[in-house]
Amino acid sequence: MTESPPAAATRYATFDLDEVRREKAALDEQIARLTRRRDGLAGVLMMAGDATCDLAGGDVACVPPVASSGGKRPTHRAMLVDVLRDAPGPMGVRELINAVQNRFGEAIPRTSVSPLLRKLARREEVEHVPDLAKWRIGAASGEVVRFRGPKVAARDAA
Repeated sequence: MTESPPAAATRYATFDLDEVRREKAALDEQIARLTRRRDGLAGVLMMAGDATCDLAGGDVACVPPVASSGGKRPTHRAMLVDVLRDAPGPMGVRELINAVQNRFGEAIPRTSVSPLLRKLARREEVEHVPDLAKWRIGAASGEVVRFRGPKVAARDAA
């Protein structure tokens, strides 16, 4: 950036846009790197039960990092299964929604949870406890298995 001489009545600034773009890109990368590092450390603190992590107060720095595949967030289904898998006992729908919010920082609409749970129950990934009106992890592991096509499946079977 250069400025016009001080004697001029009007002052102008000239920017080298390529330099500004390079500096902005470098800062964006640095912010992303620091954010990943902060999230990792916050996850460790949260797992250690650090009292300074106040999730109820919305302290985003204490939300544990989300395991990602290709930068995508986990599906609502995967979030529900993870929360139920780690739960000490059966959980109600409201408890599940709150646990997903605390763990992943994302609110699942209540209208989406019941259909997902019923679908997961048909697959035996979760089961309903009618006496408690709560859900728990089912007999299946809840892992996502993708079918890679008949040619690949036939080759893998051989």
